[in-house]
Amino acid sequence: MAKFRQWLAGNVIGLPAQAPLAQAFGYALRQWSALIRHTESGILMPDNNALERHIRPIALGRANWTFAGSPRGGKAAATMYFLLGTARLNGFEPYAWLKDTLEKLPWYYYLEEQLSFPCEANVRKAMASLPLPTGEPVSVIGLAHEDRCRIGIFVWVRWGQRDAVVPLAQIVPLNGDEPTRVAVSDWHDWHDQGYAF
Repeated sequence: MAKFRQWLAGNVIGLPAQAPLAQAFGYALRQWSALIRHTESGILMPDNNALERHIRPIALGRANWTFAGSPRGGKAAATMYFLLGTARLNGFEPYAWLKDTLEKLPWYYYLEEQLSFPCEANVRKAMASLPLPTGEPVSVIGLAHEDRCRIGIFVWVRWGQRDAVVPLAQIVPLNGDEPTRVAVSDWHDWHDQGYAF
């Protein structure tokens, strides 16, 4: 970099002051401390190509949003870009994450419509995270809020004086109505076939 600076300083002399090349050389010399900053820190890059690669889809999307058809379509496209970008930034493969999410959403709303609470249930399988052995009776209070269901479908249960959120796959209703028993059985079948979230 020192040789490059010497070359710039040596070649700027003799160029007309208004010449584009003289202006470029002068700019590089005036901004020299910023130009060499990447050599002083191992985390800095000499260019901004990585940033440009990250914002390129946004720039392309901005042009495509003019063809969204309506403000509502543009908002939907922006939401999708946001969700997929967030998935990518958090280390998820966007297509797999979106597929998983879209498969999971209908289950949550189906169960929300079908399940009746409270109902008595047994623990289907012992859980390492809670002191609930197989066959332990619990009272199912309700379906856990959607925010808690990012990695599965969960319900609030009460046993003794404790409340906890447990996977629906670990609960077997005892006295729920017919829609509740059918919905939980459907979920168990889906879960046991390996479609667990």
